[in-house]
Amino acid sequence: MTGKGRIYRVHDPAIDRSPLVLETKKLLAEGMEKRSSKELSRLLAHRDMRVRQEAQFALADRGWQSAKTLIAVARDRANQIARLHSIWAIGQISSKFQVAGSNSEISASLDLLVQLLADDDPEVRVQAAKVLGERNYLKAYDGLVKLLGDASPRVRFFATMSLGKLRRREALPAIFAMLRDNADRDPCLRHAGVMALTWIGEMDALVRAANDTSSAVRMGVLLAMRRLHRAEIATFLRDENPGIVLEAARAINDEPINGAMADLAALIAANTPHLPDQAGGNEKQGGGASRPDPGSEEALLRRVLNANFHFGTADSAKALASFSARADAAETMRVEALDELADWPHPSGRDRVIGLWRPVAAVRRRETAIEALRPVLSDLLRSAPDSVPVAAARAVGRLNIAEAGPVLSELVADTKLSDPARVEALKALAAIDDPRLEEAVKVAQADANEDLRRAATMLQVKVKSSNAATKLALTLEHGSLGEKQAALAALAGLPDPGADDVLSGWLTRLLAGDVPMEIRLDLIESAEKRSAAAVKAKLEKFLESKPKDDPLAGFRETLHGGNAAEGRKIFLERPEASCVRCHKVNGEGGEVGPDLSHLAAQKDRQFFLESILLPNKEIARGFESVLVTLKNGSAYAGVVKSENNNELLINSPEDGLVTVKKSEIQSREKGLSPMPEGMGQVLSKQDLRNLVEFLSSLK
Repeated sequence: MTGKGRIYRVHDPAIDRSPLVLETKKLLAEGMEKRSSKELSRLLAHRDMRVRQEAQFALADRGWQSAKTLIAVARDRANQIARLHSIWAIGQISSKFQVAGSNSEISASLDLLVQLLADDDPEVRVQAAKVLGERNYLKAYDGLVKLLGDASPRVRFFATMSLGKLRRREALPAIFAMLRDNADRDPCLRHAGVMALTWIGEMDALVRAANDTSSAVRMGVLLAMRRLHRAEIATFLRDENPGIVLEAARAINDEPINGAMADLAALIAANTPHLPDQAGGNEKQGGGASRPDPGSEEALLRRVLNANFHFGTADSAKALASFSARADAAETMRVEALDELADWPHPSGRDRVIGLWRPVAAVRRRETAIEALRPVLSDLLRSAPDSVPVAAARAVGRLNIAEAGPVLSELVADTKLSDPARVEALKALAAIDDPRLEEAVKVAQADANEDLRRAATMLQVKVKSSNAATKLALTLEHGSLGEKQAALAALAGLPDPGADDVLSGWLTRLLAGDVPMEIRLDLIESAEKRSAAAVKAKLEKFLESKPKDDPLAGFRETLHGGNAAEGRKIFLERPEASCVRCHKVNGEGGEVGPDLSHLAAQKDRQFFLESILLPNKEIARGFESVLVTLKNGSAYAGVVKSENNNELLINSPEDGLVTVKKSEIQSREKGLSPMPEGMGQVLSKQDLRNLVEFLSSLK
């Protein structure tokens, strides 16, 4: 990322002269130390929070001597804010004593808070419950239990949390009842119940409640067991409620809870690789977690597969291979199983599901994955739906399964197979260094599909019996655009002096302006990777010939030759670019910047490149930032939505749409574009070329 950003500060100077601001400034400047407790108690009701907090802290600093003053304020119903600050101050003072209530004044203060649990004001009940729980004041137990049935959800939340902090197992039935009544409707109340169960930590009671008729209670118990990292959580993998099954899988995989990992991995052997159907059950007594959305099945299966992957045994490898061959399994999950087998000998240290660093400790043999795949590999390559043969061929190449050569050769020649599968089969033949590669490359180069021909061009360097440089030179003369770009990429890494001769000749043509714009970037990047003196000299001469006063000079080769499909991925998916967060295309994206859906019908490629690299050079009309100061001293900052000879319409974050008469403007300052600069350092030139190609296709 660029590390650049902006902070805007908007302030109305007129506020500085208001009586409240002046009074607050005076009070804060004078401090609270010399004020009497009576005056401090009065300031607990001040309109400015900073003053109230200073008064509260000053009273708290005076310790138990302030108790009577605070009790009086807490009892006085005249001002709610003052009562709350007094309750908080009592909590601060009592926290200085190791045993709550060990001082008679503090004991009287906490006893008052117990009484306030029945106060008419729900927020007073909330704060009293909160402080009593934090101080672990056992006398509050009965009052807190009663509050679990309070009409206010906020009161029930803090009462439940405080009951948990008291750590009394007698509170469990009341907490279970609260979860049952809530029926998972309010996630905050469920969280309070979970935390209370976790703090009490009575496992025998939790295990019994795992069979409760209410799914809301079971979900609460599950989440508590997750926080406690208990292996007993595995029982929920067999629950009748699919939401609970998924949540158990999340807990076991994501924490992780290693004691239950074997149970999660075992789900791969289920008769059907789906979440269980919603069973009838007796959910009327508490309701709760309903059937998850369709994407939840994938979330469950990813964790089941990941558990087998992490186990790393021969049996778990066989389980993954068997799953990848199941016709009733989701295609994306079959691909995931194959990708895990492909990564078997060298697994990433980053978890495949949640992305955290969780390396596999054991050494894993490549042969384990090969032996697991062997019985199903042929069928996976020949007869599985589209993306599965692609993943299977990729696994062959990664695992170097030499025996798959004959099947891969057949796939390359099979015109009925999907193009991606044929491309991956060709790459796999090269990866296993199969002797059939040369013939397969010839077949691919004669094929009607450009992607396959392009892959064959890239692999020309792997064919041992060929003069690769000569063949790549012919491709540069007669191939399609994609093949020419692939040929130049192949020449970059070809360990043959003939590659330097080919590139040197093309650089001569580049200096003469005789190279198509669509392959200039590929030629330059290929030459940059060579060490031959002649190549470097010609490349340097070309780069020196670029105009020094052109800010786009080093990027003009990105104007043509990109891949619109890859550019679309950058626009929608690349977080470092974040295009879609601000710009909309065909109804998808943000509204901070202009809609780009049909902009290519009005603008050329240079406009797009310039807008990416130099966002402040020309800001689209309706998106200019401006700060205007009026003659009467007021100011407005925002985006210019429209403008004519007489008026300016500003969309201000603070004031909404504001119409300003130009005759009343004292000064007008242009702001910077919301789009950050530095994209030339964030994206590669290949990325920029693909992005420009995509944007120029939006007509």
